Amino acid sequence: DRPDYLSPTLPHNLEEYHEQFYRHPLSALWQNMCYQDMLDEYLPEEYLGGLLGRLASVSGGNPRSYPAYEGARLLVSLFIDGIYYPALHFSDLTAKLAGLIRKGGGVIATSCGAEEVLVQGEGHKARPIGLRLADGSQIRSKVVVLDVDPRKALTGLIQPSHLGMDYMKEVEKLRPSNSAFLLHLVFREKLRMPERVFLLPSRPRQVRTGDTYLEVDSLILSKEECNVQGKAGCVLLARINVPPQCYQAFEDSARGNELGAELAALAREEIGAMLPAVKRAIKVFMTLPTHHTRLTSNGQGAIFGFAPDLSQWHYNRPGPRLPLPNLYLVGAWSRYGGTLEGSALSGIVAARELCGEQPYPEPQTSVYEEFSLEKKELVELEELEELEEESEENHEPERKRSRFLSRRGSRRKGGRHEGD
Repeated sequence: DRPDYLSPTLPHNLEEYHEQFYRHPLSALWQNMCYQDMLDEYLPEEYLGGLLGRLASVSGGNPRSYPAYEGARLLVSLFIDGIYYPALHFSDLTAKLAGLIRKGGGVIATSCGAEEVLVQGEGHKARPIGLRLADGSQIRSKVVVLDVDPRKALTGLIQPSHLGMDYMKEVEKLRPSNSAFLLHLVFREKLRMPERVFLLPSRPRQVRTGDTYLEVDSLILSKEECNVQGKAGCVLLARINVPPQCYQAFEDSARGNELGAELAALAREEIGAMLPAVKRAIKVFMTLPTHHTRLTSNGQGAIFGFAPDLSQWHYNRPGPRLPLPNLYLVGAWSRYGGTLEGSALSGIVAARELCGEQPYPEPQTSVYEEFSLEKKELVELEELEELEEESEENHEPERKRSRFLSRRGSRRKGGRHEGD
């Protein structure tokens, strides 16, 4: 029901938030409802609702505090659109994006990281002028687009004075989503199974992580066929969610590898009970939460950036436009972050603005204004009825009534027509 399919699916500001209650009542309702309440309303059966409720943990959310809208979007991504992982995984996606940048004349610097956003001026005159890299070199640019954990940006890349206290308070409310342990199983044969399977153990399994336990109550299996011509086979990817509080157990290299081996054995055991062919894997390797930190630059290896929460209004989340002009935040930690779709959408919004287009398309007809106009006309009709009652008792108000009708008719021909 949106004329522009690239327009943001959630409101950008309070005015747009009010607008959506009239234009998109269902999505507006879900923005203020928790995920569990949505499941209880549509799926009264406790088993199915409980099963889908577990999926909120994929983004590190509690079903009772996870917004229903983002829970529904996550379900669509997992079950319908198939955008949970890009084809050929993130490495291939990154290579294709790098190719497009080089084709357009851009340069990709991977020898060292960025240390600081260079800013010229103070107060409202401050503008970014480029980046200073770890090796001391500088890259000059009038526009800087960041794809990082904004909590890191506050303490390193950007001086807090350039962002303001309101922004800093909102960033402090962000909590990281879950990280993940990934087990990769390579086969020479094609496995007879769906491309995506949610595997629930008969009972939750526990793995000790220091002073706490990592509870494994679900595994997500993704199958990808071999894309090399003339070769058969596939890759089976098994994912176990790792809550943020368990991340520190993987930071020690030796202990992290031990935990990885324990989780790998657990995953192979659970998968083997359903799929005996798992024993015929010709190659097995794993990706730990600490690897995700290096791959995504997200703090604590957060897969989806921040964990959405009902306590934080959507239009108060950071990005894509930051308080400093010509400075943008895109990706998983931006306002539309979460799934790959949300991360890409924040980049599209920033690109539109940089290209001089309207980043947040406005509706051609304001439903809110139309509703206000109809309400005003309703009051006028009540006044007209009162005049008619007076005219029945006394003929003197007849001229006043005719003047009222002519005034109301001219307004309908003019102002209302322009709003339609």
